[in-house]
Amino acid sequence: MKIYIENNPAESDYDEISEKLFEYNCEKSGVNDYERFGIYIRNVNNEILGGLNGWTRWEWAHIENLWIEESLRNQGFGKTLLKNAEIIAVSRNCKFIDLDTYSFQAPDFYKKNGYDEIFILDGMNNNIKKHFFKKMLEQ
Repeated sequence: MKIYIENNPAESDYDEISEKLFEYNCEKSGVNDYERFGIYIRNVNNEILGGLNGWTRWEWAHIENLWIEESLRNQGFGKTLLKNAEIIAVSRNCKFIDLDTYSFQAPDFYKKNGYDEIFILDGMNNNIKKHFFKKMLEQ
């Protein structure tokens, strides 16, 4: 056996590690209810102008990515995406939803939308911080 360090691994290799850990977690927890969701803003040509990717598992939801094209920001689309993610989470019996964002992105936006900051990771280049948020969901 050898250990290989790969700076830019093949996507299939990268995904295989995630899949193996997922299988292990399902086996040990006895729960296999992982389900992804996406909510997208599209123009008339079906091009994505914004959206939110997330997943649910073990009675919680996680927002993985939220992005809106710059020309559409500050028009309520972000709030609408969050609310729809919360509706999906509640429909899947989730008790809370979490996410993380960087200091140059939108920590104040999440605070305004009822998310509680639970941790800040600092010490990155250019004084960048990573903010972790959680919100309890009403059933």
